[in-house]
Amino acid sequence: MQVITIAAALFAAIPFASAGNPSGGRAIVINQCDFDVYLWSIDADRVSSKPTTCITKSGGTYEERYRVPSTGGVSMKLAKADHLGPDVHITQFEYTLAGNIWYDISNVDCTTVACPFQSYGMTMRAGSGCPVVRCHAGDMTCREAYTEWNDDWASKACDATSDVVMTLCSEQPAPEKRGYGARVGRVKHIGHPHIRPS
Repeated sequence: MQVITIAAALFAAIPFASAGNPSGGRAIVINQCDFDVYLWSIDADRVSSKPTTCITKSGGTYEERYRVPSTGGVSMKLAKADHLGPDVHITQFEYTLAGNIWYDISNVDCTTVACPFQSYGMTMRAGSGCPVVRCHAGDMTCREAYTEWNDDWASKACDATSDVVMTLCSEQPAPEKRGYGARVGRVKHIGHPHIRPS
């Protein structure tokens, strides 16, 4: 009887163990900058004043399996400094696993002239055929990233099994002058239930 009870308890626990990431997809950050980048991966259930990791310069990477917190989504805060505070400007890689994987770049927590990676360019890619986010080097008001809390056109979605890869300093060094061509227009609001922990 005890063996059956234990086996039943183990099988009952399996869905809960996989519920944190039923898709198997990953959030990946690649640091092509010539400086180290500090990352805090936080959500409604996980907050820390200490960085989750330091992504080393010139090719360092960080990856995590998508997780599903009790509410909202996940924010990977990225900074040049090894601490958070009012004097530190951050860019965020935000994602939410809710049917699809929803993803965006957020520059809400930095002034447009002080966003840590905007001078060097950033890209965010997901699976084949999924929307690509490009913030060109030197474009200090990148329209494809959140700069205000309600810039919902910046939210993109892809199949939940797709990895989302953010590359920092994708155009390093920043060009002196650049023509940016046509801007991306507004699209229908699709909603994005991410969380922006402070």
